[in-house]
Amino acid sequence: MAPFKRPNKKPLRYKTIPIEKAGKIPAVNVLENILVSAGAPERIRQAGVLMLNREHQELEHLQKFQSRHRKILSGYVEKGLISVKEFNSKMNAVDEQIRQKLSRMQSIREKMDFLLEGRMRQTAELALNDPMYTFIRGHKAYSTIVQRRLATKGVQTVAFADVDKLKDINEELGYRQGGTNILRIYAEAAKETAVKYNGIASHYGGDEFTFHFYRTANEVAAIMREFQNLALRKIMSDQTGTYAALAGAIRDKIIPGTATVGVMQIDFPLHEKKFAEEQESGKIVGNIQKTIAERKQIYSSVMDWVSRPLSKKEPRIRGSVLIIKDEAKEAVRKR
Repeated sequence: MAPFKRPNKKPLRYKTIPIEKAGKIPAVNVLENILVSAGAPERIRQAGVLMLNREHQELEHLQKFQSRHRKILSGYVEKGLISVKEFNSKMNAVDEQIRQKLSRMQSIREKMDFLLEGRMRQTAELALNDPMYTFIRGHKAYSTIVQRRLATKGVQTVAFADVDKLKDINEELGYRQGGTNILRIYAEAAKETAVKYNGIASHYGGDEFTFHFYRTANEVAAIMREFQNLALRKIMSDQTGTYAALAGAIRDKIIPGTATVGVMQIDFPLHEKKFAEEQESGKIVGNIQKTIAERKQIYSSVMDWVSRPLSKKEPRIRGSVLIIKDEAKEAVRKR
């Protein structure tokens, strides 16, 4: 009986389309890419399971063939038709095919793990990023990360940046040349600033950006001034390119091109005192529930207070960095 051999199959052929017939390349839809990437791990898993099932079926066939082959060859040895050496040689060939099959199945599992790990990481990154600016986090991701960081206490400061007069910019230059471009510039500057000083930044929504640093309020205020200057340099250095219209309008003082920033160092003892009062009232029960509720309360309170002075900006504070006292309405201008 001949050893088992895997049937040869014709290689897959892929239909190609000439460049001249391909037409225009469609615009990239970021949200669609996120959904496609989110479905990729399941498609990889299904393909891997199908391959493993087929390999398992072939392994079972090999093992049955091995058992039958051993009986037949044992009979040949007893009758003196083949020597023991020939018996071992033929059985070793079958054993080697089984080892190769087991090795292939292990290789498929390892490749599945590798591909799934990469795809899941990519999907997680896309989910964290803001759909409009894929290089910076969105509000939901920022909220999750900051609330987790709040559990460590220590020195922590948040900053809230609001691009000035976005409505006027859109009316003057249009959404594409005006608002979209200036928000992209500030998103890039926010990302670069956060990376440089080991913080995190996010596009909070609309014309707002948020930051978190393990630094004091004074240190973060200086960092935010650097962030403002970086964004303006990016705009003004592009006199003939994508941001030329924006740079010209700022140079002619038609639009400000600035951002106002609020900075607040978190007062953990104050929050803990307030939270303890609520816990004593019986509203919160259990250590896990307490920890989660405390983080959410601190985050909600801090983001509310740090953004409040910026909601109705007076002309005199526009483009400034404000250091705001936690749980207080007054703001001190950072000169």
